[in-house]
Amino acid sequence: MALRYDDDEAVNSFLVKLGAVTSDDELIDEVYPESDSDTDSFIDGDVKSKFFNKNEAPMESTLFNVRVDLMPASDKWSRIAQDIVMVLDVSSSMAEEDRLKGVKVLAGIIINRLNRKDRLSVIVYEGEVYRLCKLQKMTDLNKVEIQSLIDEIAAGGGSNVKGGLREAMKVIDDRKFTRGRGCAIVLMSDGDLHHADGSITQTYSVPVYTIHYGHQPESQVLQNIASNSNGGTFTFVDTEETETSKNFIQTVSNVVAGQMDRLVVAEDLHLTITNIESTIKKASAGNFPQCWDESSVTITFGALHCKEKFSVSVDLLLDEVSKSRGTDVVEFSYCYHDRVRKETFEALPVIVTVSRRASRDKEVQQTTDQTKEAIDSDDTKRFEKAYNFLRANQTNVESDDLDQLNLMIALLELPLEERRSVTNDIMNRLRVIANTSMDK
Repeated sequence: MALRYDDDEAVNSFLVKLGAVTSDDELIDEVYPESDSDTDSFIDGDVKSKFFNKNEAPMESTLFNVRVDLMPASDKWSRIAQDIVMVLDVSSSMAEEDRLKGVKVLAGIIINRLNRKDRLSVIVYEGEVYRLCKLQKMTDLNKVEIQSLIDEIAAGGGSNVKGGLREAMKVIDDRKFTRGRGCAIVLMSDGDLHHADGSITQTYSVPVYTIHYGHQPESQVLQNIASNSNGGTFTFVDTEETETSKNFIQTVSNVVAGQMDRLVVAEDLHLTITNIESTIKKASAGNFPQCWDESSVTITFGALHCKEKFSVSVDLLLDEVSKSRGTDVVEFSYCYHDRVRKETFEALPVIVTVSRRASRDKEVQQTTDQTKEAIDSDDTKRFEKAYNFLRANQTNVESDDLDQLNLMIALLELPLEERRSVTNDIMNRLRVIANTSMDK
């Protein structure tokens, strides 16, 4: 017997067996606010890059983070929201060669590409067909919950692909909120469909993207299903290329964009991050493929569409510097295929520069040490530097520090022999004065 639930019911941690009418497309928000953070932005070609990082870092070797967002340079076109129904084969053959594990990774890549105005429903099939989750908005929380549900699936049973596609069409047809929204079905299988043929479903106006995951020859059945749909495509992904298949990344981009080719801003977009006076420790870019060498990492995004944004967080280990100065720590550059000019566009590199200065404790210690050296020495330059520092800060310290400050100035005005008799207590007080003055 099928369980029923309405639009407002939360995602459950159990499978819902199918067979009854459900009304489960989640209500759509009308407004999707975006961050208005004030940061550095650069436009080159059809892509805009935004950088988020601190402007200063200590002179010592330290961890440092830079985030870069890549997005269309123009808002001329807006990507319509998508309702995606993902159909996953969990039959017994998917247990072989970790096929189901790979499909779960591919499903995660699709989930991460969707934004909060998109909606997703997941259907799994073996001998029976199950609705894993209702059609719901892709908020960060829902993404995590759906991925957790997918990760818990185990393989076993027959292969009722016809029932899985029929149920996917049911989700599409039963939607209440359809205005201004696209839709598509994504079917992922190892191609072992028990002699089914490509006529097992009639998809009408719905594109069906079929993903054949495995080693065996490409499935003709999956190819036929895609070709019988309205705009769907067939993609083969070898198990050895689970996270690096360019064909799959491009298919995901097509699913997200829907059927509106004019929304493609940049094809085959790559971002290369190169260390300068630093070491790249980690680059976080979701499930997008990464290629590393000794000094750089290149991330492959596939197609960039209007209203789409790719974010990369980079953790660096900055090199130690011997003195306060500005340092170039990392370089970002991107390239993509320009569909109009039919050539590769290479953007000018952007270099992140950081002001390196001594940490507060080190500055205070240096000031104290320099002043003590001036007291213990008759070096004119050292004397003048310490003396001028103290005189300049006479008006910047609290009243209870002023007497000690004046005392230090008076000590510097004494002959060398008398200056050398300064006590440790006075030097400790000087540290407090220097620390206080730097707060001003």
